[in-house]
Amino acid sequence: MKKLPILLLIALASMGWVRAQTDSQSGGTASQAAPSATAPIWGKLVVSGNDVTCYYGTGLTTPKTWTQIGAPVTINFINNPILVGIFATSHNANALTTGTIDNFSITPTPSFRLADSDIGAPSLMGSANLINGVWTISASGADIWGSSDQFNFQPWLVTSDCTIICRITSISAGDPWQKVGIMVRDGYNSGSDYAMFCATPGNGVNFQYRTNFDNNNDVTELVAPATPGVVASIAVGYSPTGSTAYVVRP
Repeated sequence: MKKLPILLLIALASMGWVRAQTDSQSGGTASQAAPSATAPIWGKLVVSGNDVTCYYGTGLTTPKTWTQIGAPVTINFINNPILVGIFATSHNANALTTGTIDNFSITPTPSFRLADSDIGAPSLMGSANLINGVWTISASGADIWGSSDQFNFQPWLVTSDCTIICRITSISAGDPWQKVGIMVRDGYNSGSDYAMFCATPGNGVNFQYRTNFDNNNDVTELVAPATPGVVASIAVGYSPTGSTAYVVRP
């Protein structure tokens, strides 16, 4: 395949359109023009009572300015404590996806971390490992969507209002709707209520949630900027589908 000039790729990256979820991701918003984003991408969820607000940021260091994605959502949590943590799903029941996350924090710091778990019995076992401050999380699973989720989840127990922050530095090549990010969830059931910030390799980042237990009423609030691609020593790259341009760092 013929290589395009770097300047042209950068120009395409700055104009890159990302799309709301389609097909099995029905219910998303209309297409949005998105700014180019330099990998990595940051996500933040703020839980205040039953309200969850989502933000994103870009750059190598903790963002000074966070951009809100959509509007806060109200989730009537049944359980206390709730589950808060990092997750991944491959959007492919027969394949694993892997994401790397650093600068992960929950404030105030929870006292109890649970073992990572596969939710919804995906066919391939996932895992979550922490080495020198970097989380590597792998998962299979059909998706987090509809009335039955399949993914890997590394949760903590949280009993009060909290803020969750992460920096997603890479997502392995695969389905453009595989997801890596942070989540608040009302239990281990595959149909539990949740709210999450997720990055994908082919469809930007978004705020997604389910407010009705065991219901297919998931909502994608907004698909925002380009997301980090597979880490490589190149200046500019494309998502596996070619639909979203992005700038990456070696």
